[in-house]
Amino acid sequence: MDFAALKAAGIRLLSIDEHIHVVQGLGRGRSPFSNAILVLDKRTALIDTGCGLSIIEKLLELVRLDLVLNTHSHPDHTGGNWLVRERSGARIVVPKEGLDSIGSTDKLGVRMMGSHLGEIWTRDYLPITGYRDFTPDGVYGDGAEFDLGAIKLVAVHTPGHLRDHYCFFEPASGTMIGGDIDLSPFGPWYGNAESNIGDFRASVARIQDMPVTTYISGHARPVREPYLGRRLQAYLAVFDERRSDILNLIPRDAWITLEELVYASPIYHWDYKSHIDWFLCNGETHMIGKHLYDLVNRGEVVQSTDGLAYRRT
Repeated sequence: MDFAALKAAGIRLLSIDEHIHVVQGLGRGRSPFSNAILVLDKRTALIDTGCGLSIIEKLLELVRLDLVLNTHSHPDHTGGNWLVRERSGARIVVPKEGLDSIGSTDKLGVRMMGSHLGEIWTRDYLPITGYRDFTPDGVYGDGAEFDLGAIKLVAVHTPGHLRDHYCFFEPASGTMIGGDIDLSPFGPWYGNAESNIGDFRASVARIQDMPVTTYISGHARPVREPYLGRRLQAYLAVFDERRSDILNLIPRDAWITLEELVYASPIYHWDYKSHIDWFLCNGETHMIGKHLYDLVNRGEVVQSTDGLAYRRT
C-alpha cells in the first residue's frame, strides 16, 4: 500500500500495526462523522464509512475494497455506504438486528427519532452525514468471524447504545474496534428509544472481560493498556454520575416533570430556553427518562399517578 499517496490525498491515517489503520474522519471524527478503520491484508476491509464522502471518494481511488462492515445503524457510521456501493465491488455487511432499517432513510428516521421528529431528522441531519439509501449484501451476528488473511475479526454483540451495536475483536493482537463505545469524555450515549442502560453496562463489562490490549473507537483516539482498564471504568462511572445529577434535581416536597428536568439539562448542559435544539432535546429526554425508570424501580423516586411528574421518596 502506498501510504504516501494516501497522505498526499489528504487522508489522515494512524497505524495501529501493519494491517490495522485508523482513518480520521472529518471534524476529527466527531459526530456527525466518525473515524473509519481500514484493514489491509489479503482482503481489504473498511469498518464504518462515516468519515465523510470526500474521504471515502479518495480511499476508493487508491484502495480496492473487498468488504465493508458497519458497527451499527447510526448514519455517522454508515454515511458512505451508498458511495461504496456505487463505485466499488465491495460487499456491505451489516448487523442482523438492524437489517430492517439500516439502509432506508424513512425507516431509519422513524426508528431513531419517532414519526414526527424522524421527518425533520431525515431532512436536516442525514444530508450532513452524507447518508443515502443503500442495500446491504449480507448480515452478521454475535461470534461471526471475518477472515481477511492474517487478520481475523470476530463480531462481539454489544447492545445498549443501539440494539444492533457491535464491536470487532482481533484475537492475535488483542485489538478491539469499539464503534460507539467510544470512551469519550462525554461518556456513554443512550438517547434513542431502543437504547438501554443495563445492556450498555453489560456490554462494557463484556469488553472488560476480554484480553484487549488496544482499543479503537469511532470518535476518539486509540487507547492501549495499561490505560484501557481505567478508561473503561471512568466511562462506566458516567452512568452513576448522571444518575446522581438527575436525582439531585428532583425535590422531596414538590413534583417535577420530565420536561422540567430536560430543560435543566443535566447531561448536555444546554440552554434549551434560549436556543432549542430538538435533536439534543430528544436525546436528553430519552437518557433522563431511562434514569428515571431506574430510580422509580429502585424506590428512590415516586412517579405521579398520571406518570408525568416525579418527587423524591
